[in-house]
Amino acid sequence: PFPTLDPTPYPTPSVTIDPPSGGSSPTSDVPCIDIGSQAYQCGEAISVSFNYDNALNDDWIGIYPCDGYDALLHPIVWKWSCGSITCVNAVQRGEVVFDRLPFYNSFGPHTWPIAPFITDTGLVNRCFKAVLLRDDGPSVPPYIEICESREFMIQENNSTKCFVRDSLLD
Repeated sequence: PFPTLDPTPYPTPSVTIDPPSGGSSPTSDVPCIDIGSQAYQCGEAISVSFNYDNALNDDWIGIYPCDGYDALLHPIVWKWSCGSITCVNAVQRGEVVFDRLPFYNSFGPHTWPIAPFITDTGLVNRCFKAVLLRDDGPSVPPYIEICESREFMIQENNSTKCFVRDSLLD
């Protein structure tokens, strides 16, 4: 059996799973992954901090809608946790800032800025989350989820002409 994971300071949005290396091991009492704010304007830089002892050099962070999408497939936008496309060493703690579409996001359905969008049910989605994942295998997805941030909202932004989109990747 695995040891019981330490409790989080807030409810987790989904079931906690054991990461591939045998359990979460945060380097302090901070969450494994957290976001800088609970609300952003469309086009505003999104700050994501992470803290994970069992990091590998192929860990990365993706932004996903909160509900209705398979979080282990394609993120809206993503970045390597080391901050570079050529990660030699694992980075256990740090910060990644999403403020543009990285050049390596040109493959797949990725977009920037992240905007609210109309869901398949006709409702407007403004809820998003950051997810720390592991790239595992020669041709993934699905990816291995390590942990999720708390939810955050993205609002329309008239000054940047960033409005609700007709679909997630419109």
